[in-house]
Amino acid sequence: MAQLHRIKWLHERLVKNKFPNCRELSEQFELSRRQALRDVEYLKFSLNAPVEYSHKHRGYYYTDTSFSLPTFFLSHEEQNTLAYLSHQYSAMPGSNAKEMSKFFGRLSGKNDIRFDTKATSHDFEEVICKAIAYQSKLHMVYKKKNDVINRRIVHPYKILIRHNKSYLFAFCEKRLDFRVFLISRIGELSICNEQYTFHPDFNENYEWTKHSFYTPQKYTAKIFFSIKPYTHLFTQPSWDEETGVLTFSFISFENLFKKLFNLDLSYKHTYYKIISPNWLREKIKEKMTLMLKILE
Repeated sequence: MAQLHRIKWLHERLVKNKFPNCRELSEQFELSRRQALRDVEYLKFSLNAPVEYSHKHRGYYYTDTSFSLPTFFLSHEEQNTLAYLSHQYSAMPGSNAKEMSKFFGRLSGKNDIRFDTKATSHDFEEVICKAIAYQSKLHMVYKKKNDVINRRIVHPYKILIRHNKSYLFAFCEKRLDFRVFLISRIGELSICNEQYTFHPDFNENYEWTKHSFYTPQKYTAKIFFSIKPYTHLFTQPSWDEETGVLTFSFISFENLFKKLFNLDLSYKHTYYKIISPNWLREKIKEKMTLMLKILE
């Protein structure tokens, strides 16, 4: 074990171009010059390190600074940290990110493993910011107030701060709706190899949430469609194939009206009928009547 510490110390000095020599090594670890030379020879011949001696600097140096020590010279925490970096870069687009992932994977010696280091809220915030920048989905293990553990796939949109606590505003694929997650309750977090697009209801949900910081009170609507619509355009959608009824939630009439008005009804025999609530049906009738008057 003592030799491992000496080799690691020597490697770190070589990487930093400090030109260590046998005298420094012997003084640092109270060795004989012969033993220090054996450590240098072990590094060069047994570990195939590109070590050469510089007469000008009176010390050793690496001819290839990309050389790395075998993983048994790294602590368990260091290996896990490198594995974590490899996993995060693997989920990011671009060839440079893939090369970084391979590089950290080789250093860690732990390719294709799950990240198992303990991370802080600040670490998670960095991961979330990267995911937001690349519009990448996140896999999250989340602990609710009642200590129930949930696994979620979310689309991260914004990090919000309230009372010195950090929250994630995101679209949850499990709930098919927008949610606010306290970042300190996240147990595990990783970037998925899949990107997302912004939900059409993002703006009104975000504006409501950032001001009130509570999930807004939503209405429930039931609408019959002659042809199944794109359910991902709605929140909390539930499609009944037999009846052709879509049940979903919404916040404001104005946003829902725009969504229904912009539906593609160009196919023959394509139409929809509002089943409930009654007030929604009446308001849409009023809106359509007013629009027809304008066109007269």
